[in-house]
Amino acid sequence: MTVSTDSELSRFREEWIKEVQTRKSQASSSPAGAPVEQGLRPPSRSFSSSKRIHPGHPPALLSALQIYRQAVDAETRGSLDEALLLYRRAFRLDANVDRAYDRVANQPSPTHVSTQRSEEKPARSSEAIKAMTSIVSSFPSGHVAFFPEDETSGVPIELLPVELIIRILRVLGRLGDYSSIESFASVSRKARLISLESTIWRDITSRLYVFPQIRRGQSFPEIVRSKYDNDYRQATIEHPRLRFDGVYIAVCHYIRPGQSENAWVNVSHLVTYHRYLRFLPEGTVLSLLANDDNPSDIVRSLKPSYRRPGFFIGSWSLSGPTVLVRDLVDPRGLVVNYGFTMDLNLKSKPLGRWNKLEMIQYGTIRLETGETDFLPLRHERPFWFSRVRMYDREA
Repeated sequence: MTVSTDSELSRFREEWIKEVQTRKSQASSSPAGAPVEQGLRPPSRSFSSSKRIHPGHPPALLSALQIYRQAVDAETRGSLDEALLLYRRAFRLDANVDRAYDRVANQPSPTHVSTQRSEEKPARSSEAIKAMTSIVSSFPSGHVAFFPEDETSGVPIELLPVELIIRILRVLGRLGDYSSIESFASVSRKARLISLESTIWRDITSRLYVFPQIRRGQSFPEIVRSKYDNDYRQATIEHPRLRFDGVYIAVCHYIRPGQSENAWVNVSHLVTYHRYLRFLPEGTVLSLLANDDNPSDIVRSLKPSYRRPGFFIGSWSLSGPTVLVRDLVDPRGLVVNYGFTMDLNLKSKPLGRWNKLEMIQYGTIRLETGETDFLPLRHERPFWFSRVRMYDREA
């Protein structure tokens, strides 16, 4: 019985070695770039618009990366609850998925030209604005009018004087309803021409760009003349500014090792926390670090009168695209030895304007000596803007 079993094992080993050698010879003789047999490696899967996951990743990590990517997209859209659930799913599949994601995201883009629309770089907003201005200037100089969608119906708005329409648009600008102005402009050629009236956008910029959005004593009309060729609409779109109609939220997480009675079991805990930054027009900033609270509940309470551990009040200023947050201290009247500072980079991402803040440095200040120590940013994530409608009623 033993002799028979040994012979079967020997025969199996010989067959297995021959099969491995055959596969190796086929792989070495195949031309570069030829597809490898599906049984030898898993197919590479698309991970983002311009990056690909390395085919050597195990299936569990591939799945975790895909879920992690979905979480990043949800966070970008402002769906923080959905993002949190997806982050947790990804970390359950692989505790180091965030590091793998960073490696994949930092890979150089492929040299070949892709046909996918998502890989095409969007045109710069300034170039788009100049292109639109060129198109508008090429409109015929003759009579421009509103025309009905249904030729059998009338056009009541054509009876209004242009001056009155401009006055209405200026009121919308004072109310901060810029999207309605652009929606009106997209109706027709005449609407677009009216919406480009300089007084509309000059009123808007005079309301938006005051200290601390610009430096004290700085003249914004001078900025418009020097940088934007007296185009107040272009300046409104392109000049950096913080938004006051919502809050900037960062969803941060890290892995903390746990304990287990079973020596064969490795326990890890996913710790998730949120950072909130609300900027007020007079130069005050509200900062909160919270763990398990629902963001939708927090934003309703985020006011200067709010008091709880992790809540700080400071001041902010804007220097170009750099946001300087200073003198963050606990407002509860406790004896404190430390304050905090932040430097952040203000950016615009595809789904909005000035809706992303990236932490550049985060420091603690010893209040007695003024000495500053900068903290590592390994677990910090970008802040994404989330609109809060109740803030409009407070303004």
